[in-house]
Amino acid sequence: MNTFSIIEIFTLLFATMGPIKVLVTFAEKTQGLDKAIKRRIAINAVWVAAVVGLVFIFFGFIFMEVFKFSTVAMSLAGGLILLVYSVKSILKEPKMGEKKGYATDRDAEKMAIYPLAIPLMASPMGLVTLTIVSANRGVTTEDLIFLSIILLIIMAINLAALLSVDFVTKYLSAETLEVANRILALLLAALAMETILGAIGSALGSVLKELQKMGVL
Repeated sequence: MNTFSIIEIFTLLFATMGPIKVLVTFAEKTQGLDKAIKRRIAINAVWVAAVVGLVFIFFGFIFMEVFKFSTVAMSLAGGLILLVYSVKSILKEPKMGEKKGYATDRDAEKMAIYPLAIPLMASPMGLVTLTIVSANRGVTTEDLIFLSIILLIIMAINLAALLSVDFVTKYLSAETLEVANRILALLLAALAMETILGAIGSALGSVLKELQKMGVL
């Protein structure tokens, strides 16, 4: 990982895959659920996100080679997915008078996968970061193992944060969580747009370089 320092990698992954954004959503969506169900949702969500992250660490570059897509395409796709999720969260109508949380085990299992595991913990930006770092020239097997350890540490932090959700909801009302969730969705939308614009800029830069090589510019 010659291009990236340990601190840079940890900071990038913590910002894109860490507990800050998922905790608010988890607290807002699991109000009224039994502690055992909350615990199962948290464990399942972290487990799914960790597995997805590890797959992208060890096989992301292979996916890029096989399907012939670039990190620019990954960034655009990831940014669009996160943008759609964020906009839906911002514009959704509040359900007044309804009990928060998911009433059935089936719904709880769905929530663990979406939106908690994907796209909040195994976020598009986080997966792009993992792929770019692991596909960097000169990366060794030891580097990939070390990157995996960093990912698992962040997932352990996520699990600890989710399991402490009762402490959060003890001091925050449903209305406060709703407001926090929408503010967070707005920030995620901004991050998604930044990713999309950055990818478009990179694509245009590549096109300009090719045109210069051809003598058109």
